[in-house]
Amino acid sequence: MSLKLLISLISLSVLLSPAISGHHHTVKKWCGKTPYAQPCEYFLTNNPKYIKPIKHMTDFFKLSVQLALDRALHAQTHTYKLGSMCRNEREKEAWADCLELYEYTIHRLNKTVDPTTEWSNDDAQTWLSTALTSLETCQEGFEALGIADNVYPLMSNNVSMLISNTLAMNN
Repeated sequence: MSLKLLISLISLSVLLSPAISGHHHTVKKWCGKTPYAQPCEYFLTNNPKYIKPIKHMTDFFKLSVQLALDRALHAQTHTYKLGSMCRNEREKEAWADCLELYEYTIHRLNKTVDPTTEWSNDDAQTWLSTALTSLETCQEGFEALGIADNVYPLMSNNVSMLISNTLAMNN
């Protein structure tokens, strides 16, 4: 029985290998057109959720916005958990502001990926720009208070780069 399972797994991997290899090549080609190719390639090739056909720029744009949304949700969850690490009231306020700014970012990204929302390229550009501005405001809040050395580095992630990539594609 285990020999049959092993043979089945080997057969499956041989059959899927060209498809996965082709996906990596396609992702590399499309991500190479963005300002931040490395996080684009990394996330789109290391999660089976993103193994989808990319034939047109619109396919890549939708996939990239979904990736940015997924990473923003992940970052928001991570940021929420950092509240207990705030050393003083100022850090706690900056952290709370960042949580609110992440909510705003996620809301804007959701509007862009929602298939029931009709939007133009200008609408998407506006929503993506405000999403990116929200994340930049989060960072600036810590810097303005002179407390960017404790909690903020732990919040660092690739979401801003991924949103920048979507902005570049939509422009």
